[in-house]
Amino acid sequence: MTSLILDKSFPSDWAGLSSKDRAFFDGLPADYRAFLDQTNGGFVLRGCPATFTIAIDRRHEGKVVSTSQTSEVEEFFAIIPSSDRPYLAQYGQVPASLLHEHWGRHADEEFLPLNVVVIASCTQNCLLACSLNTDDYGTIYYWEWYWRYPWFSKFFDDQIAKAQSKFHDVDTILSDDKHPLYAKAFNALNYATLVKVADSFTEFLGSLTEASEVDT
Repeated sequence: MTSLILDKSFPSDWAGLSSKDRAFFDGLPADYRAFLDQTNGGFVLRGCPATFTIAIDRRHEGKVVSTSQTSEVEEFFAIIPSSDRPYLAQYGQVPASLLHEHWGRHADEEFLPLNVVVIASCTQNCLLACSLNTDDYGTIYYWEWYWRYPWFSKFFDDQIAKAQSKFHDVDTILSDDKHPLYAKAFNALNYATLVKVADSFTEFLGSLTEASEVDT
């Protein structure tokens, strides 16, 4: 397998991080931080190994036609200090800012579990995320853009139903963000829309193949 090569990586500048962003960076898994130290994100060059397999059932006319899918990483997000954002134009095309995507978008959109952060984008607007939670720290997950569409919805509806069954009246719990079970229920339902692809970032990188190597 050839090495992963990234283009248009952003210069590493941890000294420019705010105290909040530095604490966030320091809380990332060590292997992922090492990756950022070395590359600080970037766009995957065509022909590099970037394809991986996801265990998702796909249906056609109600019948399962495949039990796994493939996707391809297109862009690994970068750590870009807020102080550098006004000057991004001088760098030309740069990868998305992990900090901006997390604090400025994903945390408010509430489609991910708490403390699960997006680290890369894949084909067809799908996302790759990493957990910072104690129970699954460092685990890599896949978020499928089309999870509500007919060919995938049954798979995810079943996962959501299973998560809901662990709570009595989950709708009441989620209607009150002060409810003692709110965070647990919120996370459970959002985890149900994710699919685990690796136990660690290192394992994930090791699983990447070129598209031609993946069985079809």
